[in-house]
Amino acid sequence: MRLRRQEELPVYEKLGDIRERAVTLAKIAIVLFQTGQASEAISSFEREAIPVFEKLSDEPSLAYARTLLAQMYLGRNAPGDRAHARTLLLQAQQAARRLGLATWLEDINQLLAGLGET
Repeated sequence: MRLRRQEELPVYEKLGDIRERAVTLAKIAIVLFQTGQASEAISSFEREAIPVFEKLSDEPSLAYARTLLAQMYLGRNAPGDRAHARTLLLQAQQAARRLGLATWLEDINQLLAGLGET
């Protein structure tokens, strides 16, 4: 994580590559989540990665980020997290259908089934 923050991010910032910066920040958020810092990871994802993918209209990255964020919400399991996860998964499901990502759609559908969605 130190390498990503101290070496990767400055390069992308210097180059003005906002997409790769957002991808790197998403990777950092995943590490934060894996090390038990779920709230910080979720906040970082929502503040740093999702808005960039929305601005760039990068549907595949946005759908993937929403799926990962939903999984973080489910893992944290605080009040309201299941509802947030459901919303994100439904958005990712629509994108996966539109983009024809069958395997990914199957994974999203399994997560929704775990929430009681069909």
